[in-house]
Amino acid sequence: MALITVIVVAGGLWALWEQWRDAGRPVDLEHEEREARHGRRLAIAFGAALLALVAGLALDGLGVDAAGWIALAAVAALLVVFYVGPWLGPRRSRRR
Repeated sequence: MALITVIVVAGGLWALWEQWRDAGRPVDLEHEEREARHGRRLAIAFGAALLALVAGLALDGLGVDAAGWIALAAVAALLVVFYVGPWLGPRRSRRR
């Protein structure tokens, strides 16, 4: 329970720091649009990987030989989309 509390507090502090850091910057509508498109692509990729995982597990339950490999590849894809995908998003220009 203490670890969860520490994680939640650290996440809240991180969000406050991000908000404070960007407070002086003007709104960049083009960046916001690119960020929204990237978020949609991540959500679609996550959904497709989740669907592949469910299909792989269902086929594995039916006794299909390669279904376990499909499920394993889907888990790897979920990890990549969840952990690597956000880092590949649009970058804000450093101009002020």
